[in-house]
Amino acid sequence: MIDDPLLIPIKVMGHSETLKADMIEGLISKILGPQAHHSHRYAVACKGQYVSHTFWVSLEDADQEKPLREAISKLPGYELQL
Repeated sequence: MIDDPLLIPIKVMGHSETLKADMIEGLISKILGPQAHHSHRYAVACKGQYVSHTFWVSLEDADQEKPLREAISKLPGYELQL
């Protein structure tokens, strides 16, 4: 367990017609639990048929990131994440 939560960005890129922010947000809540308001920053950029969603999330445990990223990679329209 980490004494202070880690605040990290999750950037997910994919097809703008199928990869939606609410799908990513749902996985974040399901896997990491409710996020503190300060860590729930969100940005979006769209160019042509592609979109980039960036969420800032708090990890309470160093092992939480991998399952979240694996779940995100299975979303419709997913292409890449950083």
